[in-house]
Amino acid sequence: ACVLWGTFFHNGQVCESGTRALVHKSIYDDFLSLLVDRAGKMVIGNQLDFETDLGP
Repeated sequence: ACVLWGTFFHNGQVCESGTRALVHKSIYDDFLSLLVDRAGKMVIGNQLDFETDLGP
């Protein structure tokens, strides 16, 4: 969750936006699977809608 927030906060247009995640190889596959799953569930739409995760 923190990786997604750090990357997509303000649509990635802030100086603190994450550009990398250092992940140990022993958990890489699980991490990537979870990240892709959660990113796929993000709701893109009107930024004034409380159900929206990411606005234009």
